Amino acid sequence: MTEHTQAENIVSMRRFAGKLDGRAASLMRKLQEAAAGGLRKLVGDMLDKADDTLFDLANKAESNASQQLYFDAMRNIRLQRGDIESRFGTELNGLFERFVAGKPLATQSSDAADLADELNLSLVEDDAMEEQVALKNMTTKSERECYTELFEITVRLAALTRRNELDETSHPFYPGAIAYAFGETVSPMDMDIKVRLIVYKLFEKHVLTQARGVLKEVNQILVREGVLPKIKHRVRRAPGTMGYGSGVGGSGAPGAAGAPGVPGGIPIAGGTVPEVSPGSGLFPGYGPSGEGEQIGFAGFLPQGGSLVGALSDLQGYVVENGYPQDLSPGQVGAQLIQVSRQINGGASAGGADERTISMVSMIFDYILEDDDVPDPIKAQVARLQIPVLKLALLDRAFFSRRKHPARALLNEMAHAAVGWNPDREHDAQSLLQMVAGIVDRVLTEFDDDPNVFEELLSQFQEWRAEEQERAEVFEERARKTTEGRERVEFARRRTEAWVEMWSSREGLPPFVAEFLRTVWKNTLLVTMHRYGEDSQEWARRVKTVNNLLWSLTPKKTAKGGRLLVEMIPGIVHEVREGMELAAAHPDSIDGFLRELAKLHARTVNGGVDRDLGDEDTTAVAENDDSPEWHPAEQQEGLLPEEVALLGDSANIEEIVLTVPGEDSALPEEQRDEYVDLAEGIALGTWLQLTDPEGETFRAKLSWRSPLSGCCLFVDRKGIKVAEKSLSALAAELRGGRTTILDDVPLLDRAISALMDHGFEELQPAVT
Repeated sequence: MTEHTQAENIVSMRRFAGKLDGRAASLMRKLQEAAAGGLRKLVGDMLDKADDTLFDLANKAESNASQQLYFDAMRNIRLQRGDIESRFGTELNGLFERFVAGKPLATQSSDAADLADELNLSLVEDDAMEEQVALKNMTTKSERECYTELFEITVRLAALTRRNELDETSHPFYPGAIAYAFGETVSPMDMDIKVRLIVYKLFEKHVLTQARGVLKEVNQILVREGVLPKIKHRVRRAPGTMGYGSGVGGSGAPGAAGAPGVPGGIPIAGGTVPEVSPGSGLFPGYGPSGEGEQIGFAGFLPQGGSLVGALSDLQGYVVENGYPQDLSPGQVGAQLIQVSRQINGGASAGGADERTISMVSMIFDYILEDDDVPDPIKAQVARLQIPVLKLALLDRAFFSRRKHPARALLNEMAHAAVGWNPDREHDAQSLLQMVAGIVDRVLTEFDDDPNVFEELLSQFQEWRAEEQERAEVFEERARKTTEGRERVEFARRRTEAWVEMWSSREGLPPFVAEFLRTVWKNTLLVTMHRYGEDSQEWARRVKTVNNLLWSLTPKKTAKGGRLLVEMIPGIVHEVREGMELAAAHPDSIDGFLRELAKLHARTVNGGVDRDLGDEDTTAVAENDDSPEWHPAEQQEGLLPEEVALLGDSANIEEIVLTVPGEDSALPEEQRDEYVDLAEGIALGTWLQLTDPEGETFRAKLSWRSPLSGCCLFVDRKGIKVAEKSLSALAAELRGGRTTILDDVPLLDRAISALMDHGFEELQPAVT
């Protein structure tokens, strides 16, 4: 690229100097030159790889059409390479231009969400949705890989531009913005979706995966220029929100001046909900300095004269300061028992109150140890220990009523999170945001009226119903697409089996065998797709071929010869109709029927060749005035071998086929309890699967093929994430790479575990 072209691809910062001070505008120009130059080079390398990749795919193509598709794509990319590089530079410029001007960036994820909302998710085209999913997936992966670099750039840009609320999605170094720029670059190209997705995969592999180096260079420039050379990696805690997570300051002070929200956090009440790891540094420290001084509830002198009043005071105290650091729910319970004894002047209250404290503590210990609920959601739910304990003291029905609003709310939030894949969903933080918001409201609003739980339960159920309604649209589309593709494959294999049975018969004329393998195969495919294999139409097409084959065999009796003459017009009529159904060319139809007429003429004469003119063959072939043929009714007087060749449905050969992935045909010795387990998984069950790269993810069994047993899995959004044969699923269950997630409500599981620890009085609650 020439220096002149490079200069054109750099935004003139003078136009926006009013938005930034002189130093910031000058430094942003340096950052743009470094980033845009590095990314354009990566795109150039990617286009080199695209040429090689498409050439390899063309060589390995299974059909001429696929091969031509790859060759055409390779040629188009070669011809448009210059335009691609230029457009990508222009799109990057647009990102910097909007950022410097203080305008929001356009990103694929936000545009996709807006489009989906606008169209109510029902009119989004499949190809467009596949593109959106591809861009979203590559963005999510790059965010994880560039977490540290992206965080530091965000903090430094916030300080440089004095935009204290800047987050990682709002500047041009965000992977989603870069991916969106590339999507806009290739959008005008006439490219098959199959090729487009390959190009996106190449962009992910050779550009976004390598973009970490570009981000490091940007950070180095900022450091050299003295923009926050040292950054403390701390997550800002939202005001009025407990800061969960190891290393998070309990005072809520941000790390660097003007530190923005960071990747992995979401806006909540003006702050972020950080990612957490329950069980390791779960409760951040608090104290006068906010630097993690460890104190416990035992040192807290309650103002109330009752345990419930003390818990209300503690609830407000926790809202402001968080839980003591590194205490498990059981240890929190022990601290609360000490608080209870303080109220009683040091004496043990014993009895119901302390027993309730222990029961609630064990429930929350169980919640944190439950592997079926993702860690960030468990940590948010764990913040409810004190309000739930207060509720249990106020309302003893909490343990005995399965449908208690508070229990239902906890169960609903946990169940919604079972299929949550925070690293795979472009809006994955929405669930965490919703749960955190509900927890915040419980902590701040629940005093002594349990109706707050009923109100929050209703709100959460309404939000979840809207999410599920949107997901069902995509799930239904995924099911129909998979089912349709499998039916096509099944029909192809069944049809090929019938055709092979007929065309391989000894003595069959080559031109008839070729007709069956080409034209009639298509006739059968169309018939099966439209009507199914159990239909009268299918039986009619099969009977036509059986009668055709019978008509080509020399007849050894006068009765057989007469019957053949009567049947030929009907056979020809059926053959012509079937060829027209397969959209055969009229010339091909006429040519085949002429050859067939000559063959019939020889057959009528007992196999003796007789030279017939065109008029004679046509008369034999298309005597439409002949009586309707009913060969099954005219078998009397025929030899046994002639009867056997007639196309009566009773004589149609039985065909038993398997299709790829059909496990019902497994030998009995290969079946074990894991095959039975895979077969018995109910639709709607959530599982934890492992992808080829060894990363786990959660998916729901959405559909199981009645033809092959093939299983379709979708994510929480209803988008297809995996497709496995029954035998493959059984093998993964056997090897522990796939596990079935428990669908018993979380609180019911916890209370059941509590019973196992000797709390027999809970028995009525679970019977």
